[in-house]
Amino acid sequence: MLAFSIWHLLILLFLVAIFAAVVGIVVWAIVRSQRKPPPRLDEGLVAQVAALDRLHREGAIDADEHARRRAALLSGR
Repeated sequence: MLAFSIWHLLILLFLVAIFAAVVGIVVWAIVRSQRKPPPRLDEGLVAQVAALDRLHREGAIDADEHARRRAALLSGR
């Protein structure tokens, strides 16, 4: 009477699996909700290149620095 049958063990395993799945889904939802969306292209790279060009026009950086930083931006580094 005190021993569990195989059916009891299977039901217990099923309940543990459901609990683990629910916890996993909750954690996934929390992590997903805290993710920031990627910046739009016009706000990210285009704005950075425009700011770099403005610095070059204003004389804050020379032509070599402008070319090096622009190449780094466009290559993704």
